Amino acid sequence: MFKSYLNQKDFLITNDWRAEKPEKNLENKYIIYGHCFTDDGILKNRYISKTEFDYIKRNHWKLSGLFVCIGLQDGIIDVLIDPLVQYPVFYVEQNGIFALSNKLSNLSKLYYDKYNIDYLFDSLIYEAPLRGMTPVKSVKMLQFDNLQIGSQFQNSRPGLTIHKTNILSRKDLDYSEALETLADNIKKRAKIISESFEYIECQLSGGLDCRIVAAAFKNYDNIFYYSFGLDSQDRLCFEDLADKFGLRKTSKIRFFGSGIRNAAYRIKMIDDLNGIKLHTYGGYMNYDEPIDIKGCKLSGYFGEYIGHKLPSAYISPEDGSIIKFPHIDALPERAYKVANEYSMPFWTYNLECGRYKTSKRAVNQLFYLNNRGPSHFGMHSAADNVHDSSFNILYDPVAITVSEQSPYSDLENKEGATCVDLICSIAGLDFGLFPYEGRRIPRYREFDWVPEINCFDGYSFSARKVEQIQREHSIAPDLSHWDALGDSDKTSTSAEILNNKLFDTFFRDFPELAYLRNLQFTWPYRQHQEILCNFLLADYFYSGAWSHT
Repeated sequence: MFKSYLNQKDFLITNDWRAEKPEKNLENKYIIYGHCFTDDGILKNRYISKTEFDYIKRNHWKLSGLFVCIGLQDGIIDVLIDPLVQYPVFYVEQNGIFALSNKLSNLSKLYYDKYNIDYLFDSLIYEAPLRGMTPVKSVKMLQFDNLQIGSQFQNSRPGLTIHKTNILSRKDLDYSEALETLADNIKKRAKIISESFEYIECQLSGGLDCRIVAAAFKNYDNIFYYSFGLDSQDRLCFEDLADKFGLRKTSKIRFFGSGIRNAAYRIKMIDDLNGIKLHTYGGYMNYDEPIDIKGCKLSGYFGEYIGHKLPSAYISPEDGSIIKFPHIDALPERAYKVANEYSMPFWTYNLECGRYKTSKRAVNQLFYLNNRGPSHFGMHSAADNVHDSSFNILYDPVAITVSEQSPYSDLENKEGATCVDLICSIAGLDFGLFPYEGRRIPRYREFDWVPEINCFDGYSFSARKVEQIQREHSIAPDLSHWDALGDSDKTSTSAEILNNKLFDTFFRDFPELAYLRNLQFTWPYRQHQEILCNFLLADYFYSGAWSHT
């Protein structure tokens, strides 16, 4: 019989009698973790009614939001996960035992066996884990493919059902219909957010994802924009966009965390993000108390899972092999072998069996959803919503249909053709193209070359000196909340942590990684130092050697 433990932050469901937290299900209750958009509102991190639970269950396949929803009724447990399966949910399956939780630490306390070296290798190459791995070898993370038709994952057990999402049912829509549906959905979510909060903050640059968000909020007066940096191309584009379209700028960035200053802060970060993000973690809302419940932050990841962009290494569109960039040649060769053992069968299966529309773009998208996606969404939407509010209005299952039905080539799609179509559909041609005059945008421009959409060659910014921007527009995050996390003077660099004698045994087992202890390594090798450093701290935490207080 499955038992469950639920509170408003985490849950644990298991049939293991050794688990201390779970109790028998004695009452009917329903709860949502994360957030879910309904027809006219937002359900977020709270107990919900049976009517609300039934609404999610009935519309599960098409909902937007990152969430896991649990219903307990008459001793039966129903689990509903967002349709793209991007909210982090972890499980253990061994010797007849099955356990499920949204906190990796809940499972590591019971089932920690050993660190997962393959997880580290994949993170060094892809900057994200593959195949649902976690830092703990015995614990897996649910993937998109686990909850689709034909999956071998056992989603139903006596007393427990993890419902399949089966979102691949929009084959009735062609590209224009799917694009119009997606645009309408995004505008509806923008209206809900604008009516739910007094003010909204959004980062805006020269990129496409945030431009889609800005398009949806173009006619609302309670959204305020910002851009980091004072001399970057993104900042220059932001200033011109704001001037041309009258966009409001914020004078203070409220919903923003601070840098990770010492080992204890890093371990808090690892616990908050469940070990699925080992680098580029600064900026998530890593504090313990709400900043302001009257406002919210917007994030947007659309181009990533439409265009499939992977730094450091990527999958060849020809044969699915791993293509390395030069700066990671120093990494162990066995790391690439591990990655190939997963990526090659993934490509072969999805391209040849006809399970999905057999385009390279669609397979790349599926690869993203199954692997790197949760590390993006889990940081900026799941973790950010613990105390305050952060929403990705671009998350939508119909985006898969948009990508599959796109009439553009893989190259055109990768460079943003579909995103530009979406922006123009929401806010008009001018808002979609400015300031990219002189570029080949499929369907709207005809030139002989396809530059990267974020490349600013060919556009001359208005005569504005960097000094003027620094003088007139300098803003900074509000970090007054940061004192709650501890003494900021106690700093500890990655190099100092890596050289701690505590980890000598690890480097004896993996001498090919010892070079990362070298204090002289700079970018891009510094990123590998960060990943390895945080992996070792994750193992230190999840093994129980460090007690989180």
